[in-house]
Amino acid sequence: MKRVRQILALALCTVLCLSTTGCLRQLDGKKLAVVEMVGIDRIDDLYLLSAQVFDPSSGSDEGSGGQYELFTAEGRSISHAAEELGRKAGGSVFWGGNKLIVVGALAARAGISDVVHYFNAQTESRPQTPVIVSRQDAAAVVAGVMAERAAMQIEEAQRSGAAVPSTVMTILDSLLNENENPAAALGELSGQAAGAEDNQKPEISLVGTAVFVGDRLAGEANLTATRGILWALGKVEESIVAVDDPAVGRVSLAVTANDSKIHCEIRDGVPEFSISLAVSAAVVDIGGRNDFAEEGDYQRISDAVERVVEQETLFMLRQSAGKNTAADLIGLTRTLRKERPGFFHERIEAGENPIAGARYAVDAAVELKRLGIELGNV
Repeated sequence: MKRVRQILALALCTVLCLSTTGCLRQLDGKKLAVVEMVGIDRIDDLYLLSAQVFDPSSGSDEGSGGQYELFTAEGRSISHAAEELGRKAGGSVFWGGNKLIVVGALAARAGISDVVHYFNAQTESRPQTPVIVSRQDAAAVVAGVMAERAAMQIEEAQRSGAAVPSTVMTILDSLLNENENPAAALGELSGQAAGAEDNQKPEISLVGTAVFVGDRLAGEANLTATRGILWALGKVEESIVAVDDPAVGRVSLAVTANDSKIHCEIRDGVPEFSISLAVSAAVVDIGGRNDFAEEGDYQRISDAVERVVEQETLFMLRQSAGKNTAADLIGLTRTLRKERPGFFHERIEAGENPIAGARYAVDAAVELKRLGIELGNV
């Protein structure tokens, strides 16, 4: 027992050491190249890694938004490219400080499996590291934006329900469920690096969702479809939504909770999915007015929000549906396998997409609040 406690204490000390600035620069006498953001592109059969590597001579701490050096390296595999990157940076590559993985569109079309498997296999790399697909080369993004700012932007968008959950672990999980389609946040570079006005700083703009078939990028879902994905996943929280009503005008609401339940029935040999969405929202502004004009405003606003939620979710489902193929971005296949296993296995054994040709029904219920006062399900 004493031996076990000694081992645990040693392990804890090692973790604490690695989490401090002094130990990040050197480990066991070896200099470390602390990567803060990495981009992955493909050039023919080669991987191109572009990395922001923390510069200790800047006098700043890692993760403080201080100075960094930009390095690029090529290799037949990500591992070989990382070794070359370390040689150029003058130390062993350390992924523990990496805040964001950017995958260029060409690399994503070639396959994202190698990317997530590589980072998942690195002991110091966080499985929660955000991953985005860039419409431009990843090298341009890494060279154009600060790691700290970009990572905070992506994580805030994912936390608030403006971008799909997109980390090493979420993508790997979808890849391991072969009937699901992996998805990642889709971005593009705006500002100076993209040719905009000189006084506009480069930044990443989120423009939708990158959709994969297998591990290869196959298409994009726009922002409306992305919101539909998030409603169905129950991930739209701490997000501002605007709706319009002819009588009330434009209403701004802060979504405080979003819950989703999906069930499946088989009718006439076709899966039918019912998606029930519960949304709680606080009314922030009603056409610039300070109060409700009429009691009926409650009903109109609630109806307007329900329509938006249902329309965005159905839009996403119809965009991803096909007669012989269908993309599964919200776990429909898992629901089918759990609730109708016989039908699921019949389609799998026949070599068919289990949710191809599916029908959908979406029902949203909205609970409104104003200044912390519940207005009820109206």
